[in-house]
Amino acid sequence: MSGLEIVDIDRWVEENKSSFVPPVCNKLMFGAGQLKIMFIGGPNQRKDYHIEREKSPLDQMYLHPSRIPHSPQRYGGTVGLVIERERSEDEVDGLRYYVDGTIKPLWEEWFHCDDLGTQLGPVIKKSLSLYSGKVFPPPPVKIDTTTPSHPPLNLACWMVDNKEEINKRGSKVLYSRGEFKVTVWGGDVVQEGGGGDGETFLWQLKGSAEVTCDRGSGILSRHSCTLIQAGEK
Repeated sequence: MSGLEIVDIDRWVEENKSSFVPPVCNKLMFGAGQLKIMFIGGPNQRKDYHIEREKSPLDQMYLHPSRIPHSPQRYGGTVGLVIERERSEDEVDGLRYYVDGTIKPLWEEWFHCDDLGTQLGPVIKKSLSLYSGKVFPPPPVKIDTTTPSHPPLNLACWMVDNKEEINKRGSKVLYSRGEFKVTVWGGDVVQEGGGGDGETFLWQLKGSAEVTCDRGSGILSRHSCTLIQAGEK
């Protein structure tokens, strides 16, 4: 069993900056287990809309509802964190293009997604040569056209507003809907957990913390991260 891997995010982004190029502009950091931890660079001006059956927490804290077509647009010179989960065998993802200015599908393709980092690019390139405007059968995923999509949450402001409670209790839940739970820990406390069915991604935003698990221990400094595996304590 390998030891606990601590990743310096700023250094990792710099070392992998050649991966942040169109059309997808992403690079997977952790992806062997349930959670798919990736970073996406800009600019990635795309016209396709991604459709998936899960919720996805995006950077600057934003939890995207499931089954709602979304087309992330990232500005040049920026890098963002995206977390998704492993797809079950019966799940499919879709890429859809719309007729400009309408909600009429122009072209779409559905596929079982094993690796977003390698699979989206070929589908996007394929679509550019196959625009047809044909009539498509009903999609294998029910598209949600009613759930509102809330604006991103400014995490820094949220932490300031909730600093007293976080320091007093040691943690505060930010999101807890669907497949993902996002918790902010703080203060001079010891947090114990693990041993469950899900993986845990830890990102140190400020200060430092010592992390100990079955694979060993390590120090998380500012802007470093690690992944605790499912079942690990």
